[in-house]
Amino acid sequence: MMDQPIMRTDDDTMGGRIERMRARFGLSTEALAARIGVDAETMRDWERDRAAPGPERLVALAGAFGVNPAWLMEGLGEPDEEVGLDHAAASLRLEELRRQRAAIDQQIQRLEALLAQTG
Repeated sequence: MMDQPIMRTDDDTMGGRIERMRARFGLSTEALAARIGVDAETMRDWERDRAAPGPERLVALAGAFGVNPAWLMEGLGEPDEEVGLDHAAASLRLEELRRQRAAIDQQIQRLEALLAQTG
């Protein structure tokens, strides 16, 4: 039996994926750069696809975002196939999920009020 080939699921560039994940976690370029141990200009170069992180920095980025390094680098597979969030990233993700939950709760309350009015 042959293994299924890993399919590309994200056609964005590595820089685009880094930028999207940084935004998803609500991090500034400077904050992520400091966390990974590079300067902000290097991070901007990565996000603009002018340069690429080396193996150690790639692993650090993947760990910070809790994503599969292959997804971050090449868009292969799904980003959460191999989640390994570090503590800080887990805290950021939890905050993001709480904000999403609060927004959904507000939408539910508005819809329930609308339905109650229309009876």
